[in-house]
Amino acid sequence: MRTSVKLSAPCFVRTTDIEERTKLVSWLESIGYTYCVGCLNARSAISSPLIPYIMVSTRAETDFVECLLYRPDNGIDCGCNVGLFKTLAAIGHSDTLEQQERSMRVRVKIVAFATDKNEWGNAYCSYCPATRYFFGRGDTIEEVVADVQGHLLNLLCHRFIHKNLLNCGWTITENSVKPPIFTDEEVVKLTEKSYGMTIPEPLIVELNVEVPKVYNPCMYDETGNKYRTIETASGTGCSR
Repeated sequence: MRTSVKLSAPCFVRTTDIEERTKLVSWLESIGYTYCVGCLNARSAISSPLIPYIMVSTRAETDFVECLLYRPDNGIDCGCNVGLFKTLAAIGHSDTLEQQERSMRVRVKIVAFATDKNEWGNAYCSYCPATRYFFGRGDTIEEVVADVQGHLLNLLCHRFIHKNLLNCGWTITENSVKPPIFTDEEVVKLTEKSYGMTIPEPLIVELNVEVPKVYNPCMYDETGNKYRTIETASGTGCSR
């Protein structure tokens, strides 16, 4: 998803501070830019003080980040002003991120029910058909909800790395996350099937969570090849 306003010309900044360069490239990737890996632009160039320039540009409708040895002949020269560079680089991206922050939410249902603590070890157990998670347990409903929600957020953080949600029937793209939909009757029946018992007084709780950022330790493999698409939706923090 893109906004109508785009960066009209390439812009570049000069910085030889390795920590600053690494953080800057990570920030650019987090808002939607792709690091352009090539024979003269390896991933290792980010940590080389001998390659001082970082440039962002739009080519073939894709936004690229490149590290350059020499000052580019064309583009907006930000000098050593990283703040100015980030302001220009964010054009066409900030509005998109804000819109995603407002819209990327998912709703899933869980069924909780009271149990004999002496037999089950907890006062409540639960099942979430959307994630097929039946380990959400606790001595209060609040503890159960916190457990299930934490598991859900962890799966969402890793939605492009692991296939757990896809295997549960979710539809996931770069700009949307859609869980499978179940009626109240269906979630109760699936919970009873999961536990192999009839639940006399099921309690249906609907979770409404903001989709968190994708956990992204590194977008590239050891050879410098990009192995997945980074997601830019924001939300609560991810647990590794």
